[in-house]
Amino acid sequence: LFTCYPKVDAAEDREVPKDLAAVDRGGYLVDAVAACSTCHAERDWTRLGGPPLPGAANVGGARFDRELGLPGVFVTPNLTAAHLGDWSDGEIARAIVSGVDAQGTPLMPVMPYLSYAGLCGEDVDAIVAYLRTLPADARHLDAREQRELDFPLPLLIRTFPQSGELGPCPLEQDAAELRGGYLARAAGCGNCHTPMKEGRPVLDKSFAGGSPFLVMRPDGKTQTVHAPNISADPKTGIGSWSKAEFVERFSRYRDPAQLELGPEDRPSNMPWAAYAQMSDADLEAIYDFLMSQPPVANRVRGYTERAYAGPDAH
Repeated sequence: LFTCYPKVDAAEDREVPKDLAAVDRGGYLVDAVAACSTCHAERDWTRLGGPPLPGAANVGGARFDRELGLPGVFVTPNLTAAHLGDWSDGEIARAIVSGVDAQGTPLMPVMPYLSYAGLCGEDVDAIVAYLRTLPADARHLDAREQRELDFPLPLLIRTFPQSGELGPCPLEQDAAELRGGYLARAAGCGNCHTPMKEGRPVLDKSFAGGSPFLVMRPDGKTQTVHAPNISADPKTGIGSWSKAEFVERFSRYRDPAQLELGPEDRPSNMPWAAYAQMSDADLEAIYDFLMSQPPVANRVRGYTERAYAGPDAH
């Protein structure tokens, strides 16, 4: 049954643009919107959200394993020329939006390629153009060999990758909530802030929060956190926030000092340092999108000390 999977088209024969505008756009998407450079990095958990250690962005090495409640071990791969140098532009683009590597092996869905499938063709090309500028760094080239998948995940992940047509990019004159929806999907907001049941998002509770995650504390121990409600509900979500308050919640972390964690500070796996790099205009568009969605009443308890209870616990 599973031998015919993954059902993904061959990589396209494409060559991405190399102009400065495309590279700059790709860098913005990688570093600020999709936050690729945070997960594909050696991370500093003494700071809020575990931003990359100095000089360690995009070299891979972040470990997602059973200690974090996952069914196996996954180490993020290197995104520099040391790893991707012999991949074609089409193979890199296919990995981003379809979820298979150059050899056609399915990627772990920790990589949110189902969200990135919503990217437009120009933005996918821009990301590839930016990755092509990263100088070779030989760290963590053995990430694939470290992967361990608990049964039945080796079978299931073969069914996740899929091919699809890339849509058009949002236009400047499009409604703010349309542009914000595009950015929110690219940033994976719903992946963490929408509750899951039996491995699928509960669509009538979109952005209502409550999903549990284990996050690393500065002392090396883990702590359970629950994604907050970011729906438009005014009592249990962010419906009472002004647009300026929403933007400030992100922009404050443009000051690196705001990321420092003291002994009593609460950790978070939200990549604040990355999202803080988004422009005010893009953050405002995301706010407009969230406010245009149905409000969902769901009061979330943010932090507990209890053990991880699984993705369907809330």
